[in-house]
Amino acid sequence: MEGDEIGCAGGVCAGDLFVSGQGGYKIYRIPALAVTTRGTILAFCEARKFTGEDSDQIDLFLRRSFDCGGLRPSRWWPRSRLGLRQPRAVVDRDTA
Repeated sequence: MEGDEIGCAGGVCAGDLFVSGQGGYKIYRIPALAVTTRGTILAFCEARKFTGEDSDQIDLFLRRSFDCGGLRPSRWWPRSRLGLRQPRAVVDRDTA
């Protein structure tokens, strides 16, 4: 997937996590971000496959990083299996 270049300077990382038209999806919407107590960064969003409309095939996409560096594609869940929309990230501070 393109857009994997995350630059870090002075402890701050910046880059495009989800770029519309790349990775086989028309548009990415509704991003969510969380950091676990162990420092793992989780970035979620809806990935709309063909038209970007609400009636489109909408998959849930996750990218994660264990090192504040390259947030790589790590998992996606097809809508047909789970029917998920509008992701939200919740971190349990007791169990990470």
